[in-house]
Amino acid sequence: MNMRGIQHTGAAVRAKQASIRLFVFDLDNTALGGYTPYHKFPERFVKFINSLRSRGIGWATCTTWGIDLQFSMVQYSGITNPPTFLSGSSGLELSRVRSWKLVPDEEYRRHVAETSARFRKRNWQAVRKTMAELLRRDWLCEFEFNFQNIVSFKARKGRAKAVRMLAKDELPAGQYYEFNPKSEDYIILMPHYMNKGAAVAEMQKRLRICPDETLVAGDGTNDLSMMAKARWAVC
Repeated sequence: MNMRGIQHTGAAVRAKQASIRLFVFDLDNTALGGYTPYHKFPERFVKFINSLRSRGIGWATCTTWGIDLQFSMVQYSGITNPPTFLSGSSGLELSRVRSWKLVPDEEYRRHVAETSARFRKRNWQAVRKTMAELLRRDWLCEFEFNFQNIVSFKARKGRAKAVRMLAKDELPAGQYYEFNPKSEDYIILMPHYMNKGAAVAEMQKRLRICPDETLVAGDGTNDLSMMAKARWAVC
């Protein structure tokens, strides 16, 4: 057997020995995408999710979708195995599901609100300075700074690289990360606390499980933070 085969066999053995207790997945382009209808899970995935109950594995979402919309889709898909958690807005929202009823996590909500307020107070002036400079240079077609502290802007043709470089230099280091761009000219900067890893960590804390017992699946840059909280990742 060659070295590649040995490595593959070793990984398979470790996976077999692992005791997965929670499966967390993204929706767009992960559990959903590439088929229609888009408003419900494909039948094969529904069967898989339903089979997790007999294995003692809970499941949860961690996506950009709002929680109410997720819950409606889960029910419409015909899933009989209820989720343990639903997380939305890239980790800013978290709810448990008990007896097929949503139970918002108020402690988590307050924590996010307080973190958001501190972030805005600390970083607003730097964001404002950067946006003003970009407008002065006439490098933008449009821009927005919303209530979630997300900065988004569309660069004029041929200016996207320069806009990214200036934003990287001007905005506080590590305070933002770039979300999957819709196009080369469209740039979305997400605040560092708006990450799925925080939601997954909270799920683990509430369930009293560790990364070795967690499997995650995702496809985008905002999924990297939740992959860092799990021993097992699919991307």
